[in-house]
Amino acid sequence: GVYAVGHQAPVQFGRETSALLACGEGAVLSHRSAAGVWGIHPANPSAPIDVLTTHKKRPQAGIATHCTLHLDPIDVRLRHGLPVTSPARTLVDNGELTDRELERALDEALVQNIVRLNQIAEALDRLPGRLHAARLRQLIEQRQHATLTRSQLEELFLELLRQAGLPLPLVNARVHGFEVDFYWPEQRVVFELDGYRFHSTKSAFENDHRKDATLKQAGIDVNRLTWRQVNGERFPTVALVAQRLAAAERPAA
Repeated sequence: GVYAVGHQAPVQFGRETSALLACGEGAVLSHRSAAGVWGIHPANPSAPIDVLTTHKKRPQAGIATHCTLHLDPIDVRLRHGLPVTSPARTLVDNGELTDRELERALDEALVQNIVRLNQIAEALDRLPGRLHAARLRQLIEQRQHATLTRSQLEELFLELLRQAGLPLPLVNARVHGFEVDFYWPEQRVVFELDGYRFHSTKSAFENDHRKDATLKQAGIDVNRLTWRQVNGERFPTVALVAQRLAAAERPAA
């Protein structure tokens, strides 16, 4: 066993360190434990620590051992001084995540800039047969097309409005203490464009909800569009904007 002697203070990554020491040379953190160390999926403090090894180990309390015949050096990194599977390998190994959990983990990794899409694709090619490989491939293919920056997405949205002959809004305006992407002050209508790179983290998610709640309480009609809607569903996007502006201009019954 591995023990802390002389104190009872919690040690950051103490359980992970203990599991690695117990499993011996060559062991690396993997699966959900690796995702927790990378900060792309919340760690469960009561769950066993996931460790990947190239040799069989007898079961040990508090450790979930995963065996592999070969561990490519490209799939191992150091994080907080601990050997851990690379972000790409971690995403490939976490097949037990739900669709939404996997999507959020991928977005967190991309937002933190700790992995590239081609690295994930290469890891999938090196590690065939994973249960969720098709799900992960679909997610990275979707994001390979999401190349618009925030300014490019805003310009595309404005061009759609011009082509449809709709009134142009204020851009990046301050409304009740918040910056909004597009604001029609006469109609009191707001449209926000949610690119995954800027809105996928937990803090962004909470800030978006706080902003929406404040604006709606002030009587402003808040609407959100994704990059996929603006870029790939242009007619429905224009129709939605026209509908919300028209609804705001109709007198109350």
